[in-house]
Amino acid sequence: MKRMFLFVMAAALLLTFAACNEAPSPETTVPTAATTPITQPAATEPTDPLSILRAEMAPPVIAVADFGFPNLSESFEIMDYLMDEYPQWMAAHDFIGSIPEDRIVRTGGYQDWNNLVCIVPRDPKASVTVRVMQYLDEEPYMKESVAYSSSTGEPILLLANISDVLDVSVEVVDSQGVGVTWWPYWESCEPIPESDFIGSQVMYFTPDSEKTAYQHALDYGWLAPDDDFLQNHMWQSSTFGYRLELYYNPGQSYDGEAFIWEFDYMDEDGYSYYDISYQGYWRYADGKLHLKLTGLYGDTVEADFPVLTDPDNLGWLGIYSTEDGVCLPQFEGYMTYDELESIGSDAVSPYDYAISQGWRLPTLEELVNSEWASDCGYAMDLLDDGVPGDNAGQITVYDVNENGAYSVSYTGTWSFEDGMLHLLLTPKNA
Repeated sequence: MKRMFLFVMAAALLLTFAACNEAPSPETTVPTAATTPITQPAATEPTDPLSILRAEMAPPVIAVADFGFPNLSESFEIMDYLMDEYPQWMAAHDFIGSIPEDRIVRTGGYQDWNNLVCIVPRDPKASVTVRVMQYLDEEPYMKESVAYSSSTGEPILLLANISDVLDVSVEVVDSQGVGVTWWPYWESCEPIPESDFIGSQVMYFTPDSEKTAYQHALDYGWLAPDDDFLQNHMWQSSTFGYRLELYYNPGQSYDGEAFIWEFDYMDEDGYSYYDISYQGYWRYADGKLHLKLTGLYGDTVEADFPVLTDPDNLGWLGIYSTEDGVCLPQFEGYMTYDELESIGSDAVSPYDYAISQGWRLPTLEELVNSEWASDCGYAMDLLDDGVPGDNAGQITVYDVNENGAYSVSYTGTWSFEDGMLHLLLTPKNA
């Protein structure tokens, strides 16, 4: 019995030693917290445009792209309009182009004033409801209808007609019960401050149009003017009040003279007076008005400006910046075009205008040995050359600085005949 016990013990020890010399198999290994790292699933960054936009929405409940008020017609197609107006932006937000017809909500016809917007809920499980509230002249005075309803939180396009008797609202409530109600037209015209509750729940990702003002005017039916439309015509800017005058006097390379007049003052009778600020030449070809102008202080502008006139034949002139961004000198920094209202088709040159106001031709005696000064910073002396009967002499032109000091800029000769003063000038340093 004792021998049996010793045998069992020996066998047990042999098995223990064997186990110590043998590598454990994976099936029999028991991992411990001290030797086995705990691996967490890697966080995934959003990669598609819709997920990226939703990741940026904190805390807003919705993101809104407001496309304004497109020019509608019976053949108007929302997707065609978006791709034409914002091609690059739509490529970067391709989920909008994929919105199916059942998520394009229209609350009015093409003859209504319609605001086009895209609504993107942050929560894919949010409920979205588009309501139309119509105000009536008799009981029940208000009539509400639901134009769209969904509980899947998918983006929608909304073409909402706006009027004095109609309200369109978008109500979005996420899966946590946080909601916001948004009104297209009211938001478009009067953005809610960021400090406001609704403002803090709305994020905007509205794009800028990728079309030029010239292209927009073409879309609205504006046309390239006829050649004779620009002849002997004057227009006034409805924005800044300056006037553009084109006097028809064709020459070798130009169709005539061009002048820009700027407001000077208004008399006690309410009559406005204008002074010439730029003058030069113009010609017109292929829908572009070429202007070569020099300002009072020597600055110049020369470019081919695209021009259009209104489709209603009211005489408006739209003048647009060039492809290189050259503008009229009167354009403010943000302007790319201006619309000028016709104020007369009987434009005359400043010379003819002065004659009509009573100015007369000078006599030779008034010119000989005389000095003339301009408000534009120069003066000239006309001296007799001593030769009897030649109506000619020497001329000196001076620059006059702000302190009234004179410095010679040109010298030369002059002659006078038939009311014309002919000058032959040479720069001082030539």
